[in-house]
Amino acid sequence: MSFTSFFKAVSTDVHNFLVKVFGQDAISKFESDLKSLLQEDIFVVFTDAVQAAQTLTLGGSAADGASKRAAAFTQVVTDLKSKGITLGESVVNMGIELAVNLLKSKTPA
Repeated sequence: MSFTSFFKAVSTDVHNFLVKVFGQDAISKFESDLKSLLQEDIFVVFTDAVQAAQTLTLGGSAADGASKRAAAFTQVVTDLKSKGITLGESVVNMGIELAVNLLKSKTPA
């Protein structure tokens, strides 16, 4: 079995398992949300929100991570809603994490 065919088989098995656990409708909705998230014009919403949250201060000092995450989450949901897009909470959280890691990878050490 080749490397590629192995991962295709694993992917199929995982997908089938998730369909059994959550149902086809939930998996289809998640896949649709994920495709929306990965569109470049939508992902900009996430990176903008994360960058804005990085500058957040509370009482004159830098906000903690939970406050920054909450601010980014609220901004993303608001901005997407203004575009007529609604994503599930887990997809928004995943998008924020992807944006944080992307921005960290672009920041010189």
